[in-house]
Amino acid sequence: MMKKKQIIILVSLLLLLSTIICFLFLYLGIFWYKLDDFKIIGLVEDNSNLYLKYEKLDNASYYEVYGIDENDNVIFYEKTDDNKVSLNNLYLSYNEEISFKVVAGNERESKESNIYNYMSKEASFKENEYIVGDGDFLLLIEGIKERLELNVIYRDNIIYKTNVESEQVFISKDIINDYEGRLTAILKNSKGRIISIYNFYNNPVLVEDVYFDNISDNEPFYLEDILVKVSGGKGSTSMILNLYQDKKFIKEFRVEDGSVKIPVRYFKENTDYTLEVVAKYLDYDEIAKKDVVNIKVLGVAEVAPVYLNYYENNIKDKSLISLNTLTEGATIFYTLDNSDPLTNGFIYTGAFEVSNGMTLKVAAKKNGYLDSAVRSYEIKTKSKTPVVYLSPSNQYDNYGISGSGYTNEREMMNKLGDIVYEKLKEAGIIVYRNNPDAPNKMLDWARESRSVGADLHVAIHSNGSPNHTSQGVLVYVHDENSLAYDAAANIFKNLNSIYPYNYKTLSNGVLFSDGSLGEINPLNVKRGLMIEVAYHDQMDDAKWIVANLQRIGDNIANSIISYLQMEE
Repeated sequence: MMKKKQIIILVSLLLLLSTIICFLFLYLGIFWYKLDDFKIIGLVEDNSNLYLKYEKLDNASYYEVYGIDENDNVIFYEKTDDNKVSLNNLYLSYNEEISFKVVAGNERESKESNIYNYMSKEASFKENEYIVGDGDFLLLIEGIKERLELNVIYRDNIIYKTNVESEQVFISKDIINDYEGRLTAILKNSKGRIISIYNFYNNPVLVEDVYFDNISDNEPFYLEDILVKVSGGKGSTSMILNLYQDKKFIKEFRVEDGSVKIPVRYFKENTDYTLEVVAKYLDYDEIAKKDVVNIKVLGVAEVAPVYLNYYENNIKDKSLISLNTLTEGATIFYTLDNSDPLTNGFIYTGAFEVSNGMTLKVAAKKNGYLDSAVRSYEIKTKSKTPVVYLSPSNQYDNYGISGSGYTNEREMMNKLGDIVYEKLKEAGIIVYRNNPDAPNKMLDWARESRSVGADLHVAIHSNGSPNHTSQGVLVYVHDENSLAYDAAANIFKNLNSIYPYNYKTLSNGVLFSDGSLGEINPLNVKRGLMIEVAYHDQMDDAKWIVANLQRIGDNIANSIISYLQMEE
């Protein structure tokens, strides 16, 4: 048997060994994966190959190499376990600058190298024509310092080869005349390395222009899925939408049947984005057609307010009230006891009867949206004939787009006002109308509207946009609590139903002026709204207004008549 002293010594040795092992593992955990500083050595040409070399790190398991252009775009990327990468497929223009950065890494950490700046001094093709004309084709080259070799490739076959010593190379039409589609010019240096590539086209399939249909430049959007519609691009075999943020590529989407939906997960609130649509035949990138717009994504959208079908201050007894919102898929809540509909409300399932003195409160919810504003109504049964004040535009110097037949806003909107005026009178409504030549214009119209006790003040205009490409029907009220919101929403919904280009617009149709439009400000008129029928500076919209004045006027009038319950 072991003596007690021997046992103590053995245990002590085991404890010492365990301590050493623990320290060893701790050391390895700290230092085994540690990466030292390292730097890029530079570019090295080896026979017909060009490499970027950098110092090798013992603990690095990979290297990520980035090439960044002057606009901070990553134009080269490769991941490798070697301390050099081939740059043979990186074709820079003469005097083009690029910055290289290398990130070394392992399972535990990563380390960045220095930035290595490089300016190419190798010859390259200049951008000139892409399409072969009637005569010989001219290729321009810059930065020639040695004899170069030029090959012309068609479908992987060399169809022409020549030496280059001049900045201008003419390729005879006879040489390329029998080859349709894309040809590729390849420039090689004296060591046989390809230093520049240029694609050009002989009798190619040409794609027609492509453009955004429903989005204008710098248009704001709420933080939600964005539906993009495009037109044109006839002759293309593919149409792609590219999404960028700060010039950095985010995602490519395929456009099918002229539209694509960008999911909300690709957006951040209060951020600017660029959309680029590209229509091309096969992979003919150089002659593809493109259109670009910039958009701003705002915060989360709020559910549009709930609105009634009738004027609550002058409603027929025992009427059936229906509740609606312009936000599709929202759930509507209401109460009849003056409590908060968002916490105590019934879910609206269909029209219900109202009576005099009832207090109705309404609101709506939808997943992914902010709740709508709570709107409150004191129901009063009909006691008088309703009064409407019409205020067509007096803007004679807002001209329609040339060739549309739309003269100016004053003339066209007053013609529309004539139609609305007569139809409202026929329905038994008391109607007043503004004097377009009133000395104080809007102030005089607002004063008259108040003096006659107008239940509804309706300004009638057509719209214009800075880039003359916007389209659609809009109706303005002061804010989401405006007394005129119900009438505005009913007018928009009905007018938009006959507008033929509503698939090109994304707006919910009723916008808030927040004091910027004096004629509908509650400080000036009690219950005011402004209709922007469509855009007079956009050809399709302007032609639609001219050809459909009677229909548009009838539609607006019928919306007002129904809202005021003055149908026969």
